[in-house]
Amino acid sequence: MDIIPITQKQDIYYSNGGFSGASDINNLGQVVGYISGNDGSFLWNNGNITNFPTGANAISDKGQIVSSPVPGVASAEVLWDNGVTIDLGTFGGSGGASDINNNGQIVGGACTVKGFRAYF
Repeated sequence: MDIIPITQKQDIYYSNGGFSGASDINNLGQVVGYISGNDGSFLWNNGNITNFPTGANAISDKGQIVSSPVPGVASAEVLWDNGVTIDLGTFGGSGGASDINNNGQIVGGACTVKGFRAYF
């Protein structure tokens, strides 16, 4: 794997009075991240910003985005796929989807009555 040195920083999102941070980047340079409070998350794509009501955790090279619930906004994990929202359910407790690969396989975890459980 080549390491590419950062030669120039780019401010990709600024939340009004709060903060934001990047969560993941795919091989196409698309970035997903979070916005402070219950403001959700964003997708940065070549300078264009798309906001999402849930917390974006990861993005595949196909542009599929997985998210975690945001209190008061969504109670389950969500897959954003080509503009379509797919409810992934709660996997038996509270938690979130943490990553997605280029085959569309999703991993994450949920806190259940039996303890914290990983899922695939």
